[in-house]
Amino acid sequence: MMVNECGHPLCKNCVENLFSRNAGPCHVCGKTLRRNNFWEQIYNLKKEDFPTLREFNDYLERFECLVCNLAYGIDVEETEAEIAAFKEKNAELIERNKKKLDEDQIWIMQNLKEDREMKNRVDQAHNQENKEVERSAVTDTKAIMEELRESNVPAEVILDRERKRQIEQELEEKEEAARRKKRNKEILQDRKRMAESMSFSTSQRMSGRAFEYKPPRLLINGPPLPNKDELEAKGYLQHIRAASMVRALLFFKARRVWPEGSQHIPVVYGHFSKVALIFLVSEVLAFMFLGMTEPIDLSLAYQHISIFYSGINNEESSKWLNSMQSSDKKSVLQVQAWTLCDRILCERRDPLACCFAAQTLRQKIMKSLSELPKDAYLSLRESLISHLSHIDVSCHDQVTDATATQLCLAVADLYIQVPEWKNWVNELLQRFSALEGDRTRMLLTLLRVFSEEVQYSKVGENRRNEIRGELAESGASVIAYLSQVLQGYTADHDMIKKILLCLSAYLQNPALSTDQFASSPLLNNVFQILAAPNAPNFLHDAATECAVSALVRAEDHHSHENLARSLQAAVYQLHGAFNQAVAMEDMDKLQNFARIFVELAESLLEKIVNEGSDDPNSMGSIYTLELLLLLAGHHDYSLIEMTFNIWYRISEGLFSFEDDQHIEKFKPYVERYLTALYRHCRYDTEEEGIPDRDGDFADFRLKVVETVRDVVFVVGTEACVKSMHAMLMNCSQTGGTWDETEAALFIISTVIGNIIPEENVVVPELITAILGLPPTSHPALLLTSVDLVGCANEWLSKNPSFLGKAVEWLLHLAVTPAFAAPAAEAIDKIVVRSSSELTHLIPLLVQLVPHLESSQSQGKKMEAAISSCLKACTILIMNLPEDGIRLRLGEMCQPIIQRLHMVLSSTPVISMNNENERAADSWARIAGEPVLWIDRIATIFREVRPWNGGGMVRTRYSMLSLLPLTFAITLMIF
Repeated sequence: MMVNECGHPLCKNCVENLFSRNAGPCHVCGKTLRRNNFWEQIYNLKKEDFPTLREFNDYLERFECLVCNLAYGIDVEETEAEIAAFKEKNAELIERNKKKLDEDQIWIMQNLKEDREMKNRVDQAHNQENKEVERSAVTDTKAIMEELRESNVPAEVILDRERKRQIEQELEEKEEAARRKKRNKEILQDRKRMAESMSFSTSQRMSGRAFEYKPPRLLINGPPLPNKDELEAKGYLQHIRAASMVRALLFFKARRVWPEGSQHIPVVYGHFSKVALIFLVSEVLAFMFLGMTEPIDLSLAYQHISIFYSGINNEESSKWLNSMQSSDKKSVLQVQAWTLCDRILCERRDPLACCFAAQTLRQKIMKSLSELPKDAYLSLRESLISHLSHIDVSCHDQVTDATATQLCLAVADLYIQVPEWKNWVNELLQRFSALEGDRTRMLLTLLRVFSEEVQYSKVGENRRNEIRGELAESGASVIAYLSQVLQGYTADHDMIKKILLCLSAYLQNPALSTDQFASSPLLNNVFQILAAPNAPNFLHDAATECAVSALVRAEDHHSHENLARSLQAAVYQLHGAFNQAVAMEDMDKLQNFARIFVELAESLLEKIVNEGSDDPNSMGSIYTLELLLLLAGHHDYSLIEMTFNIWYRISEGLFSFEDDQHIEKFKPYVERYLTALYRHCRYDTEEEGIPDRDGDFADFRLKVVETVRDVVFVVGTEACVKSMHAMLMNCSQTGGTWDETEAALFIISTVIGNIIPEENVVVPELITAILGLPPTSHPALLLTSVDLVGCANEWLSKNPSFLGKAVEWLLHLAVTPAFAAPAAEAIDKIVVRSSSELTHLIPLLVQLVPHLESSQSQGKKMEAAISSCLKACTILIMNLPEDGIRLRLGEMCQPIIQRLHMVLSSTPVISMNNENERAADSWARIAGEPVLWIDRIATIFREVRPWNGGGMVRTRYSMLSLLPLTFAITLMIF
């Protein structure tokens, strides 16, 4: 699992799919996250890691507190320090749990397995069909020959009839192929549209009836709510002043009188909305008939809100306010929360209290709207609009803005959840436009939140599409309105940001037509902000979000061709602005430009791959790749990393082409891309020792391996190796640094496995140079060289003159602890390909095992090296005669079984340094566990091949006869 700055976990597959566009909202809190900021989850302990369930629950509760602190910026430094201490303390448990699968991951693996099995069944069916076709073809040929030999019909007639049948069959096959191609294209388009929400390859198509909304039935635990006539008849309304028609629609003034002797509830004067009256009567009835708690004093709410925001001893206030907002368990406080919030907003006495009340109302509408009777929805809506109409957002106060935003969200959520309301958005906007004063900020907020909430609200798809259509109908007027506002507030950066965010949210509506926006000055204004060198970063970010939203819509260039062409021309003009940002070293703007360039390539990818046009005005212009290479030319590797997915999709598209001339168009760009990767994967020249293989740069180099293997077929493996070899020769002639040499070898090591064994120009020189490296070379250079030699195992198997020298060189490095694991792994790879020629290495590999055990540090790496040695040795033994196999297997297994008996019969005494891999007793500590020796036995017998000799089965069982008693003792002890 992986986490970001908000703390909510996601699996690696979900990160790659949901954040394929490098940025997106969190699936829990909605916070905008970048893919580059994800890291491996630290808090991954399982239930079995704790002695009691209570301790595990405490761990989970503390983890939730840390997530809350990170998400809301509470005590960030202390939280990060606590996380670092936890990581250091539980390093081994964290590393071990990374390899374990939780229930969700097991479910994913099962689905992937079922998908693979289904694919295999389909392939088998196709193969069976092909075989039947081949058999029928042979049968038809024999039948024709028989007919020609025995029939009296002229041969020309028989052959013409057969040719006609073949032509008809070919035409039918072509039609079927065209239908299949069209169907595959539709499937690919569906997968593109679903890419944002897919977490693994399996997908399920929903079927059945469309969702039909049914309003919830409100269960009243008590007497039924009285109607107006009953309230009047029983005298409940005798203290309520008669209201005019205007006051009845908006609000009215009332005096609330309590019976004498009520010590806890004072007399309160204030403004109450209609919905507040309904709940006031409900509370009184509940108190009278059910004996519930008295209505809550308003001053108590103010007191708790004040203490909560003070941050001092606010635990009790936090619990009280949380219980008011909660929707898990129904209580009197939660029901009275509607009334409390309405009264606080009516009084407008404390800005913070108003903000909290607005937020609470929004939460209640989202999660607990069923607490209200349906006939109160309209009153609630009018009350919210009334509160909004009294807010002045022209003062740029943050608390006031937050209150207005929460009320706008509440209005939007309420409207979305009531399907009976139709075509009300335009009416709402007209009502606010008619109010006195400047209501521009309020209107922009309403436009933005309606577009955002309809996208993420948990409502039926029919209702969602209905509101999207309603918003799309006003699209032309909204675009014109935003253009007009932008012209009137050219110097107000905060207002421009609101306009851009509103436009970005509006463009995400799939029902919106974009033709007017494509030709409007608003689009030009967005890119003018992006190109301005002195634009504030927050404004540049907002313009970027707007451009990205438009580019995502332009991906469907059949429906939005005008927008796609306008965006393409505008993005091409950002080349100079990017260079200015490079000169100013403004990384935030460079990241924004990278997002825009990548999104443009994503949107036009199909056109680019299919056309590869040299015309810059064509949507399939290959000039778009120049923008990707512009990112690759920057020194920060995070920019080129953002383009990896694009290059993969380009290579995936080109792989289906059989036209070499078409692929040749992309060859120069891929060559420049590989050269840029060579520069970016270089280590720091001043770095000493073995580089960290767990850091961000190490992860980047692993991704470089994948992207090089994706695109290398465009230029050819041999051409790539020759290009890197030329760089090595240049470094040798000009006295280049070790990191330049290492980077070239690193690129070669990723593709040398694809080189043909007959290559005798570059690879022999390369292997000779590597085997001649002095032992004093930089450790990183030696490690990369070891990996390269191991990956060249197929070439070495066909060139025995280099095989022995390579293995000898690896054995010399294997005795050094720093190189033991990679060198042993390389030997294992070579032995798999050349086992029959290397049987003389068996004694050397057997002798290497005790030498590695004598290294009292880096225990896990030493054990990995030993495992590779045992595997290679077993593969070599399988090439010996029967007597040799029995003898060598006994020599290998007997010491392991003896050590396992010693571990089972001894008492562990080493318990220190459990978390330190570099401790002097590291290997001794893990050697005291029986699982290590059982793993060694499994490693050996996993490579045993009983079919290599007639008596091999008996040999195998003779060795296995030593193991049952040992395993039985192990199970009894552990």
